[in-house]
Amino acid sequence: AGGSMPLSERAYLEQLWGTPKFLNKLASTPVFGRFAKQSLSDRLAMSYDIARGFVVAQEEVVKLVQSLANSREDQSNGDDSETVSVILEEIDKNRIRGLNFLKNVRETHPEIAAAIETKQAIRSVLNHERNTVKTLLNDGRIEHDEADKMLVNVEERMKMLMDSPPSIQLPEPI
Repeated sequence: AGGSMPLSERAYLEQLWGTPKFLNKLASTPVFGRFAKQSLSDRLAMSYDIARGFVVAQEEVVKLVQSLANSREDQSNGDDSETVSVILEEIDKNRIRGLNFLKNVRETHPEIAAAIETKQAIRSVLNHERNTVKTLLNDGRIEHDEADKMLVNVEERMKMLMDSPPSIQLPEPI
């Protein structure tokens, strides 16, 4: 709205991160309980993943704003420090909001948080492995045909991770 609305006013986040209330009600019913619990877990896992990405994005935006502010100070005599402070404060509110959501999920559904964090760790290791193979190839330490085999192997494991992520062990009802 022309810069008049704070960056931290994001009402849609609750909708994006929330879980449908009807699923919570269905989860306690004998007929639909198992289906609803799985749907609830899937939705919560997706929300957790989105919130993690949101927090990382806010951290990157802070770096960008600081970089832009520093380059602007070098080019002009104007003082934008108050505006930059307001923007950074609003971004920090967003980051804290996301971190609070993640903390709540970790506390209420540790099994979902563990499965998602495991998937992200595996993805990170696979990306590092792929980059290492490319570096070895560029440095002439391995041949093209060997690098191709290694990269195909990494890509297959990445596809397997996407198709069959770590399972979420739901606690048994008491």
